[in-house]
Amino acid sequence: MHPLPEPLPSSTPPRRPTAYLGWLARHQWVSILIGTALDTVWLCTLAFTPWAIGRTIDEGVATGDLVRLLAWVGIVLAFETVHSVVEGLRDRGGIVNWTRATYRSIGLIARHASRAGYAIGKKVSTGEIGATVTGDAMSIAYLGFLFGAFIAALLSYGIVGVILLATSVPLGLLVLIGVPVSSALFFVVVRPLRTRQAEQRTAAGRMTSLAADTVAGLRVLRGAGGERMFVERYQAASEQTKATGIRLATPLGVIDAIQVLIPGCFIVALTWAGALLVLDGHLTPGQLVSFYGYAGFLVMPIMLAAEAVSTFTRGQVGAGRILGVLAVEPLTGTAGTTDDHGGALSDEASGLRLESGRMVAVVGDDAAQVTALLDRLARLDDSAPHARGVRLGSTAVDGLALAEVRRRVVRVDADPFLFRGTLRSAIDSHATAPEYQVATSIHAAAAGDIVDALPHGLDTQIGERGRMISGGQRQRVGLARALALDPEWLLLESPTSAVDSHTEAIIAGRLRRAREGRSTVVATTSPMLLAEADEVVLLADGKVVASGSHRELLDTEPAYLALVRRAEGE
Repeated sequence: MHPLPEPLPSSTPPRRPTAYLGWLARHQWVSILIGTALDTVWLCTLAFTPWAIGRTIDEGVATGDLVRLLAWVGIVLAFETVHSVVEGLRDRGGIVNWTRATYRSIGLIARHASRAGYAIGKKVSTGEIGATVTGDAMSIAYLGFLFGAFIAALLSYGIVGVILLATSVPLGLLVLIGVPVSSALFFVVVRPLRTRQAEQRTAAGRMTSLAADTVAGLRVLRGAGGERMFVERYQAASEQTKATGIRLATPLGVIDAIQVLIPGCFIVALTWAGALLVLDGHLTPGQLVSFYGYAGFLVMPIMLAAEAVSTFTRGQVGAGRILGVLAVEPLTGTAGTTDDHGGALSDEASGLRLESGRMVAVVGDDAAQVTALLDRLARLDDSAPHARGVRLGSTAVDGLALAEVRRRVVRVDADPFLFRGTLRSAIDSHATAPEYQVATSIHAAAAGDIVDALPHGLDTQIGERGRMISGGQRQRVGLARALALDPEWLLLESPTSAVDSHTEAIIAGRLRRAREGRSTVVATTSPMLLAEADEVVLLADGKVVASGSHRELLDTEPAYLALVRRAEGE
């Protein structure tokens, strides 16, 4: 048996919800088959128990034959023993099936998110992905648990039907005709449930996304006094979710009522018909007891079949949500040439040309355009405007293999994302950097005090998204991580925006020395970083309008002077 979670299949999952559910089942058909066998033995031994009890009464109790009584009691005990043992194995098999299907869907989402990269964040909210992983993947996986139970329910119904027909044709027909009729009624009720479940799931996803996005920007929200606005928006989203939930309650309530009504009808019908047959002399006392047992037993297959159908309906909705995430296409292609000859990095749209081996600062009157420029240089989105106008040396960036671009060009946001793990893994993300390189990167990012303050130094767990350290510390750790990669081109966006001026001055000097002979682009308005740059480039409306040293631009460009003074005032 494979360890959990299992390796992900290399084949591409289908794009239709029902086909996706079948695809999941095919990749674990052995364990599903074993689970089905266990479910069948578990339920069929229970189905034969009323028959054995009836024979015990007729052949042992009624006749006074002790030997036959003990024999049939032994058979009943054997059925119950097998049923009890198999029930534990059946639960274990169901959990294995559930776990495999869960991790397979979660793994597909994670793998696709890593491949799609930048596109996932732009097209699907964090909250929606979280809801898909924690809700849809798990609800779909429950089908693996119930599939065997559904098959066993059908088989046990067949066994009971054969026994009843052999004993009494009217009672057998009641079961064989009543079950399809009740199942058809159940499907009629389930049909509107699917649409309402999709509505409720969409509303819940929006509410979760709103909450997740708000938590991510809580500091900005508080600074802008936007708490009240968030509360009002969240209340509106909550009301919408509640309304869709109320609409969903009606079909769910009807389904629950039917799950009680159908077994009740069978109990009444079988008891009434059996009593009449006993009065007419067509049934023995033992057979009558057996019919009572069947009346109680039939509750379980009906409940299992109903639960399986309901879960399948929810699974189709969940599969549709998962496929929606998997349908997000990457914004960049992966194929291309390999060209490691170096050279300048240039952007046709802005007129920017960056010679290798230098530290260049970029200052613009529009922060969004500066961000878009860095995104183009790092090739984050091939479909973005002017993306095809970027060249690295003599080769167009979009013509290079994506792995080659990622190896040579590293882009760092002002608020870098840190994964759960130790501080060491946050800095040496590939676990390949030698110790001295990690130490050098920490020193250059002025992050030594972070290491010293943590109880276990580099081996301290920093929590989800680095929540155990402050925003300024996360920024410095992100800078250290980029420096540890030692890329040919390092693109930094406001790398000191969350640190104090003393730390900023330290980083400015150390960054220049750490990147000596390497190519570094810093988008910033910090005078300390600007003073360390070999060249400063001024952008206006996304175009290069001036370049020179920090001091030269202060003396010759009023627009540049205004931008720097505004930054100093902030």
